[in-house]
Amino acid sequence: MSVMFDPDTAIYPFPPKPTPLSIDEKAYYREKIKRLLKERNAVMVAHYYTDPEIQQLAEETGGCISDSLEMARFGAKHPASTLLVAGVRFMGETAKFSVRKKQF
Repeated sequence: MSVMFDPDTAIYPFPPKPTPLSIDEKAYYREKIKRLLKERNAVMVAHYYTDPEIQQLAEETGGCISDSLEMARFGAKHPASTLLVAGVRFMGETAKFSVRKKQF
């Protein structure tokens, strides 16, 4: 009998998981992101699949949580000059095709 995969001896090539941020670190980055969005006339849109903390930040800063098509529609109507898309790559590309005059 041959064993092609033995989980006890397998070497996993994955990097270690990052250390979770502390409450103070999270607060620092939230405020920094809020400040940068405002300074750069940007709005954040988050997909339903993103982390709840990202979704909350999008809502707190005037952005939205939605599917990829609605993210693009929201970005087209919003007066911000920059659209920050929190989602997978194709979602940003979809928004970019729909909103040609904004930065991503």
